[in-house]
Amino acid sequence: MEAKKQTFDSQGLAMLFQAFSKNLFIRPRKGDVQSVVGNSNVLYFDLSYYDALKEDIQKAYREGKYKKSNAEAEWIRLMENFLLATTEEMPTQCVWEDYSESVNGF
Repeated sequence: MEAKKQTFDSQGLAMLFQAFSKNLFIRPRKGDVQSVVGNSNVLYFDLSYYDALKEDIQKAYREGKYKKSNAEAEWIRLMENFLLATTEEMPTQCVWEDYSESVNGF
């Protein structure tokens, strides 16, 4: 299955988690975001969810929400990194962890 793949540092992952837990961006549902068990820094986004999340991230930027934050540069860096995601086939031989289970607990 094709997906958008991106690697995040620990700060980027924390910011994404924070954004999801505070409903700043569209929250993932089961199957929308996955990682290989043991490598949570690399996320695979379902293509349709990626497009919806991309719109939310860019909309927040256009509306100046990042400027209102005390972490503007970090939000912009997260957005820029997110936009560099590549389209790849998800490896079939991996054991997957659904990221939504982590996020939706909050």
